[in-house]
Amino acid sequence: MSATDLVIWLCAVLLAAYFLGGLRNRQRAATAVRWLGGALQQLGSDAHIRWLGRAAFQIEMRQAQPPFAALAGVVLLQPRDFPLVWLVNRLRGQHDQLILRAVLRRPPPAAAEAQRGRSAGTHGDAWQLRADGAARALVERLTRRLDQAPLRARRVTLAPSPPHLTLLCDLPASTPDQAALLVELLRDVGHLLSGSAASQKPPITAATPPARTDRSASA
Repeated sequence: MSATDLVIWLCAVLLAAYFLGGLRNRQRAATAVRWLGGALQQLGSDAHIRWLGRAAFQIEMRQAQPPFAALAGVVLLQPRDFPLVWLVNRLRGQHDQLILRAVLRRPPPAAAEAQRGRSAGTHGDAWQLRADGAARALVERLTRRLDQAPLRARRVTLAPSPPHLTLLCDLPASTPDQAALLVELLRDVGHLLSGSAASQKPPITAATPPARTDRSASA
């Protein structure tokens, strides 16, 4: 086989991978939209879907049930239409991601962050905390609850200003069981945070969700 033939075959393989990977991502995105939308609708109403590209979308619930004032979920899929990038990301342990953002009716008292990471003297799954005082105790309780869920959480951030809660995790399987577990987890986390903040800050009386966006479609 000549060098020209080799280049032609390589281009053909990459082109086929591009179309097949893109098709796979569109199928996975469509399934994830139905799955995440169905889960979040159990916690609120007035849903808005916005596509952020062929492999990413956001669902906002502008009227959420207490303890939430608003909820949003963002799904980021791996670039399966670029197989080399996808392979490198897989080798680095990166997966399709789900980012959950919540506005609470009672904000957390202080900022805090916990992230899974490796450092000297810890296991790979250990949580690295960035918080002091009461906020540290709160985020420790939160990470214990996250460890009880099958959802693979990687980072959680608390803030006194919206969004009060940001949770980054691997996108779970789009099954009814996983949707029920996600709803249960969000309710537990919301009540945990609101209960800890109840005696320190007044409740938010009106929802303060992210800026409203119209539905749009991606090519």
